[in-house]
Amino acid sequence: MRRSKLKQVWITLVAFFLLLACGKDEEGTKFRPEELRRKKDTLVYNILPIDSIPHSILKKAVQRPTDGFDYPVGPPNSVGYFKARGIISGEHYGEDWNGNGGKNTDFGDLVYSVADGVVFYAEDFRAGWGQVVRILHNYGTPQEPKYVESLYAHLASTWVKEGNFLKRGDPIGTIGSAEGKYHAHLHFEMRDQPNMPIPWSDGDDVSYYIDPTKFIQNHRPTNQKVLKRPPA
Repeated sequence: MRRSKLKQVWITLVAFFLLLACGKDEEGTKFRPEELRRKKDTLVYNILPIDSIPHSILKKAVQRPTDGFDYPVGPPNSVGYFKARGIISGEHYGEDWNGNGGKNTDFGDLVYSVADGVVFYAEDFRAGWGQVVRILHNYGTPQEPKYVESLYAHLASTWVKEGNFLKRGDPIGTIGSAEGKYHAHLHFEMRDQPNMPIPWSDGDDVSYYIDPTKFIQNHRPTNQKVLKRPPA
């Protein structure tokens, strides 16, 4: 009996240390900014804060601040696209962008990084979101960084990977429909607290969502001609 209990304790300790090891990257930082697992057919989200983003990604963002923001479609000024839906409190915390042709005419159109930044998430999230890309931007300075996240969802395809540094206007993927769940469009979000949960639930703190169009309009590049007013 005593030997059996010792064996059980030993197995538990080994499993615990293996779990800790799997959650670290080569720099000793928890590796995945967001983990998704299934438990009894229920989606369970393990959310980690911004300081859980790998140090290598934060370092790239700090050292290479952006000089401004453009729109994620038809850059720099969203030519050929319109904002079909904006933020609706308690219902929708992003913007939906469509091609001027409507319906699925924009399926497969390119989606672009709105600013210089580093990819910290690029996976098929499913759960009605499809392929999702999340980019960390520093719009401050290397000495005094200011972080904001841009999130691109319902993508049909993407070729960027975690750790990729992108310049403003670099293509990151194509407009999709979340595997046929919606008419094709880009769901686009910006958050001033990066690496918070992808979906929101009733009762969640939603103060970190910011109005993408207003933020972009207030942080346009100084070295190019841009629209003076937000697109309709």
